[in-house]
Amino acid sequence: MERTKKGLKPTNFTIENALERIKEKGDLFKPVLGKGIDMMKALEMLENLRVSYFIFIMNKKRTANK
Repeated sequence: MERTKKGLKPTNFTIENALERIKEKGDLFKPVLGKGIDMMKALEMLENLRVSYFIFIMNKKRTANK
């Protein structure tokens, strides 16, 4: 059983013709990727997590020294 269309070869898809294919067909991955993420919000959440972890470690050290 053949999985691709007859005559379709991976060698037909090169960096040289990629832009032309995108112009003709559009972004084929757009439906899969969805709307994406808010990177600034993700970085802010990561920073908050880092600060919370730092505070946790400092409190743990203080209670261990008592």
